[in-house]
Amino acid sequence: MIGRDGLQLRWIPVGILMPTSAGKAAAILDAKDPLAAFHKNEDEFGPAPKFGGIAETIPSAQATKRLQQNVQLFKQTGMPGVPVMMFREASGKVRIVDGAPSPSLLNEMLRSVK
Repeated sequence: MIGRDGLQLRWIPVGILMPTSAGKAAAILDAKDPLAAFHKNEDEFGPAPKFGGIAETIPSAQATKRLQQNVQLFKQTGMPGVPVMMFREASGKVRIVDGAPSPSLLNEMLRSVK
């Protein structure tokens, strides 16, 4: 999605967090409206055994390929877990942030891309 000042956010599913993750990531990738499926899963995420608002699916060949490519990209970051945020600062420097950033770090990140 493209936001204010042309800021783009790209969510890259890897499906590695728990046993249901790959099937849920595939359901999002294969959905008619992937953004709506993503929001449903996130909005309805809850404790075990649900762990998300959408049902797992058997991945299509295309979703399987995309998930494999995404996992390879994730491994290249060298980060131990998710989420991982990658972005390019206005200076051109690429930064990688491991884990969910604090509000102050997120503000710093957003200021650095302008």
